[in-house]
Amino acid sequence: MASFDQKLAMAKRCSHEGVVAGAKAAVVATIATAIPTVSNSTFYCKKKRS
Repeated sequence: MASFDQKLAMAKRCSHEGVVAGAKAAVVATIATAIPTVSNSTFYCKKKRS
């Protein structure tokens, strides 16, 4: 059976991995949301000038 210190170390490692995975997902979601927004605004500006 694992000791308390081993369980605590594993919990810290798992929670850190979860934070890192969440941060990566947030970055990907931000980029995925920003690309259509930027391209739509660029298209709108070009269309407005015409």
